[in-house]
Amino acid sequence: MSYQIPPNVCFIDIETLPDDASVGMDLTRAPGAAAHDSDLEVRLHKWRRHSLDPLAGRVGLITIATGEAGVHVIDAADDERAGLTELKTHIDDHYNTLRGPYDIIPTLVWVGHNGISFDFPFLQIRALKHGLPLLAAEFHQDRPWDGTLIDTLRWWPQMGSNGRPRGTLDAICAHLGIERTDNPIDGSQVLDAYVSGHWADVVAHGVADVRDLREVYRVLAQMRGA
Repeated sequence: MSYQIPPNVCFIDIETLPDDASVGMDLTRAPGAAAHDSDLEVRLHKWRRHSLDPLAGRVGLITIATGEAGVHVIDAADDERAGLTELKTHIDDHYNTLRGPYDIIPTLVWVGHNGISFDFPFLQIRALKHGLPLLAAEFHQDRPWDGTLIDTLRWWPQMGSNGRPRGTLDAICAHLGIERTDNPIDGSQVLDAYVSGHWADVVAHGVADVRDLREVYRVLAQMRGA
């Protein structure tokens, strides 16, 4: 029988954008670049990478699933603060659903692929910007062995002397024989899809990643004795 994931285990994926990105903007130019700028291509590349920097980028989409439940989509593309506030409300509602006898507050376990290095700290920093410290606290753990933040990339067996985590979600799914959910784009195309008005493709991408993340976790959790 397939391992059934308990409802306190939560899967999350975020899609991010440069803070000043907008629908319909000209992506052939770096914002603020002069027409004669000889380093235009370099500046454009650096600007695109703002989506990876929580001090220069913003959360555009959050997809989340708890246990074996369906994927919940939070659109933050036009209002990041509203999106993060919705995330906090969604988390609070789930806590209330899981409360046990004597009003015992459960512990939520958050799972992300490359979550330790990207998703969790990005969410923390953006939540702090909008005055949401309790949301930021959801993605904090004092010690790595606390087990409230799980990164499937770090759970994936590592080889080499430096033991650096490696393995995209696509590659790991392919290796494990996990049939991937239909995914119209990859992570590198999120910004282009947003600017060109194809946000539905970004949403489908986020939903697919969370579903696939859950299946990778299902396998790796059993490897680790779940």
